[in-house]
Amino acid sequence: MTALRESPHAGPARLDGMTMRSRLLSVAVATFLMLGASDAPPRRPMEDLSGGLTAAFRAGLHDDRDSFGKALQRLSDGSGELLAHGEGFGKTTERIRTAIARDVATAVEEFDAGRFDAAERRVHQLLDHCFACHTRLPAGESALGDRISRGVDTAGMTLRDRVFFLVATRQFDRALAATEAALRSPGDTGKPTAWLFEAYLKLALRVGGAHARARTTLTAYLEHVESPPYLRARISSWIEALDALDKRGELVANPTAARALIDEGRRRNAFPADKRGLVHFVTASGLLLRFVEDHEGAAAETAEAYYLLGITESYISSTLWTEQTEFFVDTAIRLQPHSALAAEAYGFLNEYVVARYSSASETHVPDQVQQLLDELEALAGPRRQ
Repeated sequence: MTALRESPHAGPARLDGMTMRSRLLSVAVATFLMLGASDAPPRRPMEDLSGGLTAAFRAGLHDDRDSFGKALQRLSDGSGELLAHGEGFGKTTERIRTAIARDVATAVEEFDAGRFDAAERRVHQLLDHCFACHTRLPAGESALGDRISRGVDTAGMTLRDRVFFLVATRQFDRALAATEAALRSPGDTGKPTAWLFEAYLKLALRVGGAHARARTTLTAYLEHVESPPYLRARISSWIEALDALDKRGELVANPTAARALIDEGRRRNAFPADKRGLVHFVTASGLLLRFVEDHEGAAAETAEAYYLLGITESYISSTLWTEQTEFFVDTAIRLQPHSALAAEAYGFLNEYVVARYSSASETHVPDQVQQLLDELEALAGPRRQ
């Protein structure tokens, strides 16, 4: 399913040397490592992307925009094979792989047209895509990522770019440490925002499985950092949830267990935009991602898992750039058309999309999106005789 809207966020008005170097290096790393979890992607993309990485880095040192453009083009040449070579990584990466291939190509177009601020926004999107993919499941460190990240001045990046860059290069321990340092001393990086807590919980719970570590970190935050009452209540809820889940032991990775967690997370949320159920939603998404990785052939259960993934995504995603709710629900309907599950999933998706395109005075769903909804409605309804 295609993206339903473009991001409204804007980047800086221009790309200075440091920003350009760190952003384009991040493009290279994100695209290079998204070819797979191993350090041995197919040879031709490896050559194209590693060559683009080297060229981008060298050009950045000299603020050579012409070389940057050529480096981006070489990255695009390599990312063009991402879709074909990435099919073995599971359907949950399909939307992300498509978005990466698209955004690398768009970055080239924007750069060639002299729209450097627009190119930078595309780079930000690429880091978001990479973060979303690499925090899906438990994962180990990457020797390749360590080699690439050596010598990169991550201290010169913003906290968000630094964390996402480290995840893009599969340096999970360093990324987790960076988020924890920011939570211990928020005065060094500014007031913690939603993305930081979301990123931390995804890294700690889905990637690291470190419930006890997360509980200790959040408890220390409450004890040592002044914060508004609403945030303290939210964090207290997460700590209590982490403690309760830790006592349950290992959870079964299936839709039944995930649905129970989703229901509990919804009960914890006092209102739709509340985040008190975040721990339950992140935990549920982890179970579901593990399930679909191992059960692609079981249509009914797999369809339910994708539907529930769409629900969890609607609660845990703070980014507009790698929003996967529509893709997951779309997949669920197509896997099990003309079923009770498809009807339930379509009802959820229709309300979700209408809410996204509603303002105080009107609702305007773009024609392309409405056509897709109409197609899914037909698939969700009774089979025609």
